[in-house]
Amino acid sequence: NIVEQRPISENDVCPICQDEFLIKKLPVTYCRHGCGNNVHIKCMKIWLDHQVSTGEKKIKCPLCREIFGTPEQLKEEFRTNDDEQTEKFSIHLGYSCHRCRSCPIRGKCYKCTTCQDYFLCQTCFNLNIHNEHSFDYRE
Repeated sequence: NIVEQRPISENDVCPICQDEFLIKKLPVTYCRHGCGNNVHIKCMKIWLDHQVSTGEKKIKCPLCREIFGTPEQLKEEFRTNDDEQTEKFSIHLGYSCHRCRSCPIRGKCYKCTTCQDYFLCQTCFNLNIHNEHSFDYRE
């Protein structure tokens, strides 16, 4: 029997990270075989990894302890969500990352405010290279 997902209301928090769902608006999954409560997908992945490391074959809900799903089911849900999130990334055609040369840049595109034609992808920007200048970015 599949339980209905509980609606998310103001002040509802993820039982794992305690962040409010409606503030960060991160993707959620829910307990389909027990309580119907919501959990951030990224948090459930951490919970899954922990339970698998202890030898669990079925993953339990962090709230009601009913079966949340098998590792295979949850991993498929994570993959599907990752694919959806990847599709949401902006693609900056004609722009390549100065450091890693990825072209086009996907996601945030960072442009040096001093140098002409100096762009970085999110990953390379996070490495804090070229930090002698400031950057603007676009989604």
